[in-house]
Amino acid sequence: MELIRIDDLNISTDKRHLLEIHQLSIQSNQKIGLIGQNGVGKTTLINAICGTHDSQIMITGEIRRNCKIIMVPQILVPDEKSGGEREKIALEEAFVKLKNEKNSILVLDEPTSNLDISHQKWLIKSLKKIKHPLLVISHDRAFLNQIVDTIWHFRDEKIRIFNGNYNQYSTLLQKEKEKAMQVYNDQKGQIKRLESIERITRQKAVRATK
Repeated sequence: MELIRIDDLNISTDKRHLLEIHQLSIQSNQKIGLIGQNGVGKTTLINAICGTHDSQIMITGEIRRNCKIIMVPQILVPDEKSGGEREKIALEEAFVKLKNEKNSILVLDEPTSNLDISHQKWLIKSLKKIKHPLLVISHDRAFLNQIVDTIWHFRDEKIRIFNGNYNQYSTLLQKEKEKAMQVYNDQKGQIKRLESIERITRQKAVRATK
């Protein structure tokens, strides 16, 4: 069942363009990890999906929501301990809401950033139990490997979709990098061969002229 559908979405600020999505959806059985470098716009995207984006963000396109969205935003506080306590309370409240809303999706933004090891284990165990779809931003590879079955990679103003966990996607990226490097080396070798042929041809032409 399609819970979220995105068509022809463009997101930008007054300073730069952030993202273009032709078509993207979230299905009822998916657990998605949204990855990408800091500052590319991951939080902006999930805020747009949730309908809670800043008024200064410019959005065109269509986002259809066929479910209730339960979101726990990233908690940014200088005190790590209080941040962890607030994070756990917010997560517990979200799990209660999930139980009362069968047709819903859980959206999390860096949920492990303030949690200690024991609370991270609690969160992983809790997420494994839920049958609801999940969209989570995280830089925690170990967390993603245990929770998600789909990767959305936010890069170069696009979203790349991969069915699998973080390690599987990382392996694919490494293979692609090695293949690209091989192509690059092959091209360099071909250029050198052509330059060599051209040099020999010029030398023969000079000798023939003499």
